[in-house]
Amino acid sequence: MDQIVNEKPRIPRFQISEHAALGKRIKALRLLAGLSQEDVGKQMGYSFQLQQKLEKGINRIDFVRLQKLATLFNVPMTAFIVDGGLPAEQVNLLPENTQTKRLLQAFRTISSERDRKALLALAYHFAYEDNGDDQTEVS
Repeated sequence: MDQIVNEKPRIPRFQISEHAALGKRIKALRLLAGLSQEDVGKQMGYSFQLQQKLEKGINRIDFVRLQKLATLFNVPMTAFIVDGGLPAEQVNLLPENTQTKRLLQAFRTISSERDRKALLALAYHFAYEDNGDDQTEVS
């Protein structure tokens, strides 16, 4: 007797890489919005584990969910297109290490616009005082 084997349908490699690219974009936009996977899951009505799978490209994402993420991240739908929306250099500004992440998180919690501008002016001072650039004008 032949045994019936339940195999998952194979997804072509190009589709896997497209899902992974979209997942990376979703993660980048989430981080730029200052949200955790748990934050997104709660606001979207699903678990943080599902958010992880979406960001890794394991699970496919439907259009309606993508629209809701765009609203949550306050970005246009084109931001999810790898070659459109946010420029690549802006996505590459994601925190690279723990100190940068902590600084960004702390900065986002400052509610006073005046205090944020003062801190930004101080950061510009430390960053550019050696090379003589005058970048202390903060808008």
